[in-house]
Amino acid sequence: MNNSQRTTVSPSAIAQFYKLQQCPMYLYHRYVDENLGSISDISLSPLLAATGQAFEAGQLRHLLDADIYSIGPVDEDHPFDERWSGDPETDIERLRAVVEDLATGDRTNPIVFFQPRIEGTVGAWPIRGDADIVIASPDTTAPGPRSVEVRVVELKSSSSVKTHHQLQAAIYSLLLESLLADINTSVSASIVSQEPERNDLADLVTSTGNLDLRRVGTFDLSTRQNDIQLLLEPDGALDAELLDGDEMREPGNPPTYRIDARCDACAKQSKCIAHSVTNHNLSLLGLSEGVQESLNSLGIQDLHDLATLYDWPIEERNRKATSYVHPRPREPELVTRILRETEISNLRDTAQIAHRFLRQIDPDYEDQWQQQSDKAGPWGDYLIGSGRNLPDDNPPESFNLNYPRKSLVRVYPYVQYDFVRNRVVLLAAKVTSSQYEDEHDTGQFIISHPDELPNLNNERKDQEERRLIERFFERLSSAVNEVRPDLREEGYSDTEGFIHIYPYGDSQRRTLIDAVKRHPESAAAQAIRTLLGYREEIDQTSVSVLRDEFRDRHAFRYPGLGVVQTAAQFYSGDTELDWERPRDTEEVPLKQVFALGFFETTVSYDQIGSRILLDFDDGLQIASDHLSGEFPILGRNQDTIPLEYIYATEEFDLLKPNLAEDPEMQSQIERYRHHTDAGSSRVTLDDVEDIVHSICDAYEHIERSIRDKDATMTKQPIELEDLRENTLGVSELQSTCLEYQELEFGANRREIVSHYRKPLSQRTAAGRAIPFEVTEPPEEGDDDSESRMWLSGSILRSLGDDSQDGIQADTPLSLEERSFVVMTPLKRNGDGTLTEDVRPPRRIANQVLGRLTRVDTETGAVRVSFLGSQSRSREKFKPNHSGWTTDEDDEWDRQLIEEGMQFVLDPALDDFVAHRAHAALEHAGQNDVHNRLVNLYDDEIADALRLNSPQFDPTTVRSFLEKFDQVMPESTNYDQTAFVSQTDHTVAALQGPPGTGKTRYASAPAILARANAATGSFSGIATAHSHNAVDELARSVADAQRRLAEDGVLENALLIRVQSGSHSGDLPGNVREYRAYDDRDELQDIFEKYVLGNEAPGSLIVFTTPVTLRNFVNAVRWTIDDEADSVEDFMTDGRCRLFDFALVDEASMMDLPLLFLVGAFLGRDKQLMLVGDHRQMQPIQAHDWESEDRQTIEENTPAVSALDFVRFLRGDQDSNFERFDREPPTWSEKDAVLPMDRLKRTYRLPPAMARFETELFYHRDNITLESAGSAQTIPDVRSDDIPPWVNAALDPETRVTVLLHDDNVYTKDSPVEAYLADRMLDPLPVVAQEPESDELSAGVVVPFRLMRRRMQNHVDLTVDTVERFQGGERDVMALAMTAGNQGYVNQISEFLLDANRFNVGASRMKRKLFIVVSKSLFRAVSSDPEKYEQQKAWKQLYQALIADRDPVETIHLTNTEVPELDGRTVSVQVYTGFRD
Repeated sequence: MNNSQRTTVSPSAIAQFYKLQQCPMYLYHRYVDENLGSISDISLSPLLAATGQAFEAGQLRHLLDADIYSIGPVDEDHPFDERWSGDPETDIERLRAVVEDLATGDRTNPIVFFQPRIEGTVGAWPIRGDADIVIASPDTTAPGPRSVEVRVVELKSSSSVKTHHQLQAAIYSLLLESLLADINTSVSASIVSQEPERNDLADLVTSTGNLDLRRVGTFDLSTRQNDIQLLLEPDGALDAELLDGDEMREPGNPPTYRIDARCDACAKQSKCIAHSVTNHNLSLLGLSEGVQESLNSLGIQDLHDLATLYDWPIEERNRKATSYVHPRPREPELVTRILRETEISNLRDTAQIAHRFLRQIDPDYEDQWQQQSDKAGPWGDYLIGSGRNLPDDNPPESFNLNYPRKSLVRVYPYVQYDFVRNRVVLLAAKVTSSQYEDEHDTGQFIISHPDELPNLNNERKDQEERRLIERFFERLSSAVNEVRPDLREEGYSDTEGFIHIYPYGDSQRRTLIDAVKRHPESAAAQAIRTLLGYREEIDQTSVSVLRDEFRDRHAFRYPGLGVVQTAAQFYSGDTELDWERPRDTEEVPLKQVFALGFFETTVSYDQIGSRILLDFDDGLQIASDHLSGEFPILGRNQDTIPLEYIYATEEFDLLKPNLAEDPEMQSQIERYRHHTDAGSSRVTLDDVEDIVHSICDAYEHIERSIRDKDATMTKQPIELEDLRENTLGVSELQSTCLEYQELEFGANRREIVSHYRKPLSQRTAAGRAIPFEVTEPPEEGDDDSESRMWLSGSILRSLGDDSQDGIQADTPLSLEERSFVVMTPLKRNGDGTLTEDVRPPRRIANQVLGRLTRVDTETGAVRVSFLGSQSRSREKFKPNHSGWTTDEDDEWDRQLIEEGMQFVLDPALDDFVAHRAHAALEHAGQNDVHNRLVNLYDDEIADALRLNSPQFDPTTVRSFLEKFDQVMPESTNYDQTAFVSQTDHTVAALQGPPGTGKTRYASAPAILARANAATGSFSGIATAHSHNAVDELARSVADAQRRLAEDGVLENALLIRVQSGSHSGDLPGNVREYRAYDDRDELQDIFEKYVLGNEAPGSLIVFTTPVTLRNFVNAVRWTIDDEADSVEDFMTDGRCRLFDFALVDEASMMDLPLLFLVGAFLGRDKQLMLVGDHRQMQPIQAHDWESEDRQTIEENTPAVSALDFVRFLRGDQDSNFERFDREPPTWSEKDAVLPMDRLKRTYRLPPAMARFETELFYHRDNITLESAGSAQTIPDVRSDDIPPWVNAALDPETRVTVLLHDDNVYTKDSPVEAYLADRMLDPLPVVAQEPESDELSAGVVVPFRLMRRRMQNHVDLTVDTVERFQGGERDVMALAMTAGNQGYVNQISEFLLDANRFNVGASRMKRKLFIVVSKSLFRAVSSDPEKYEQQKAWKQLYQALIADRDPVETIHLTNTEVPELDGRTVSVQVYTGFRD
């Protein structure tokens, strides 16, 4: 297809495409089917348009005041020196000529081009658009011939810079580079927004009136240009969306798309709604395009197919949120396939939402449902079995509340954000309580609106916002005290009470949090922040976001959660929706006054058989209270009024018709200004108050109408008389680490309990539960026989009806060996299917606790070990558990286990790691590591870690290193030696990039040097977060110790590996293995001799994880105090400070609580060394820490890794630290405060890969990796018998091969990539590990369990996720990135493109790296520039290896090679590079 046949597209449209997360339907409507019948685009916000124009004009004035030459449009009211002619060719040539004059010296003053028309071709597509500003300035700083710096400036009135802004600038920069290619220019780009800390064009102007482009920041243009080129290249993403073969796509054949909250920002949204409703499209569910296409491939084409996967209960009692009668799948095997092959983890809920949507848009389906079901009305449904939520302060008498009935003060806040000024502009709330309403008709309504709307001065904006907040708080306090009941008779003080806040959406809650954070000196603001900062896991539940309730428990009639359409779906005998309640009868109704953009959001429809056709002919209608005979099109996620109404009020009068030139927009402005039309009364703040009052009433109506609330939710009394008296407690490192643990456990608990609620078949199909039958039960034992604390079982392949809905041989499991599990008994229903014999589902957490010690899906074998047979009481982070017995007459009511009984294994809620670390944190005052680090953290005492005299003699350490170098195959290098020689501080750290010998030549000699240098006894700890990392450390130390012992050094050192479970089994012979509990007698002897004894026979080094370290000392505690109940007794007084030294390996994966658990056992003034790499894997966390805004958390750093905490204390800069409310310390000499060495020489990576790693990752740390690795390459196995593309991939001279394919279908299981990886690895003599001299070790990294299972069927190698490979190495590594569907890749790009994961996967290789990847991965773009930067390594790889290069080979795969392609063709290009 010729470029001329393609439609010309605009940079603004492409930017909008990216803003909408690469929505293909936007481009379809923009360039293929513009009108879709009579449906018009949604008009742009007039306030946004006016604001943008004013911002643009203000920025331009700054430039025009300087000594420049300017060219601008004829119709702009600015004093330009010259005007554009209006003819594109003429104007483009004029721009070229002026820039050329600058380059030749004919002009000397900078040139400002305002809105220049720029056009050209990028890739395969013609582009035309008007840039905001282009500045051309002679670059007098560059050496050589005179050059011109050309700066593209995009002006955005938004409060923050977004990636799509940068991409729009990148398009113009590409056009200009092409246009000015023969002129000596350099093109850069800047984004100017209203964000306070961003660029301002006023900064360009110097005191002499010149322009200095260096004064306004730029961004990395090359990667953004690369994104644009990927989009616009031949056969690129834009071709895929807009072309059908060699022609532009015809109307009537739209791409797959989805409808969700992002659509609210799209002018085309009504077209998509109409298309989806008419066609019963899956897009209404918000499922990603990839998931929809996966469903299509399984025969699920529309909502009807999805809704009818299950038989929905016809009895109302079985359709409740509290019903645990799971709907049965009609086709269990199809349901199982869907669960395995798509990303829908909550399939039943999704199908129920489809069922409710279908009832609304399919009249025939609704008629059938009404005939067969009872009590099915026009309200939304509750998701079956979703449980209870929201506090119930007046449940039935059978429920016992932990606070007085009807005493809960309920607050329904309204928060209006002003996007023009980036401030809160209005605050309101409905405040009430049930007891108050027993005596009054309704609660109290309060509002605080602005006195003025300053926008030119940040200080004035802050002052107005603070006044607004303080007035709101004053009125809130008064209202709370008015409605709160007197609880003195209930035993509470006269100032106490209970409160709960119900923000409608999290965006309102966050907006209010951001506002109060801007005023830390305001007691009112801090009191509000405290109320919003309470957390269920730490203090109490005091905030429930209503939209979260909707998502968790409701199936609504329409897509979207806007307040008008949501309130319409709630019915209650106790409350009635009435939008006009605040108005007098003679006043103009609120629905008319606030029609535009709020109530006028629906269209009528016609019923035709099984369809409804939305009728746009009569335009938008005002929504009726309960939406009868109409369908919401706009405002589907709106929960506040349009900001225009406030700016247009008579009092402020800031939105006037003359701000717009378009008559239609002028008409809109008049509607915002007047009650009905231009001749009617003006909208006033009183009107605004009425509508906000009505909205708050609607919030309350919704909350009061919700059924099945939670009467078990605990509440704590707080001070209500003076809300300023409440506090979140002490804000310090120790307490927030405890809070960190609580929030992490809470996030895990919610996820696991949600898992328990899912049907058994759904859990097993997803590989998250294992049903089995007992074949060999445990034995309790007695005086005559030993106990057997394990059972064996046989996995169940079917859960009834002979369907394959159990665990199959190829089911990818998420439950892995060594996981803690709960074992729930199963029973057969009347229909023969199995289900849990426990109700409600949350009680699954309390079943028998065990550990999965063996599972083999192919043989069906499973084994579970037990910690004991008795019931277990509840402890911190550990729920209570039933015990087990083999006695049918057991007197303690424990779970019976007999041969033939059937159970299901689910993940346990217990967190043993957090449990043990919590105790150490509680006694952090006795923890020397904690105390010294806090001296840096809080008090910034520069010498807090410096020792008065070294614990280990430096001379002896240096002498030891000489001996170490003599016996080892290699000598320690300068950086390794520097780390080992750090003896002046109690804490020292090391960053060790991949293959730099940080374990063998840094950690090992550091440990052994201290064991050798110790005077008297020495007991050291060598630890890491995982058993594998500890084992690797033990092997390195043991190898060095053996070599040294042969030379008479450290020959009496004792190395022990302590575990809680089974032995590692493959450690060197000089490492003795012990189990903390079973071998406690031997360990007690060792402890007495080496730790407590004054004359130890040698040094002791203990290899163990932090928790097992605790268990080890606990097992031998009687040697210290024979009356101690546990080692935690010693933590209270410091008696557990027993060891002389500790080294933490893989410290980037260890969190702070675990670090302080290690520190609890380290002696006073003893040294701790941390080794790791923050560019590799981080701690695995469940809570959303990036979004956490509790004040105590934000003021501290509890969620960072141990290594990052050290970096923070050193004052290192990191974008991850920017979310904290505290700045890192500032030191003149960081290493004098807390030394951190960095290794630069890699012994694993060849020279080319050292460059690869430096360029993509380590340049950020100022590390240039140097290769000292072997120059060995893979053997040259190329031959005529091997396909040319495989030969090309196996080029031994290049270190990296990328197989780039264009599959856009597969998500988490790709037969295409499995085939490619298999064919590529097959000719090589690869083995999993321990290769012979003619073999290579190899491994395959995949991101998903389903792909792991597939690859394991293709290659006899280690195939696993990247976490399992950290710390290891292979001669050959293959990364199979799997996901190809663009929509799916976009959805999970933060995970898939994570730079740390990429780094770990790529850097395991010693000889060759293969990357099998879809082009979709390189096309993914995060809308957040900061996240974009974090994902940039993949884009840099593309630039280095693929961009502007021809592939060395190309192949086209069909179903001949990959049967699953079934008629499709996938193109694969081979790229090789990075030569030594």
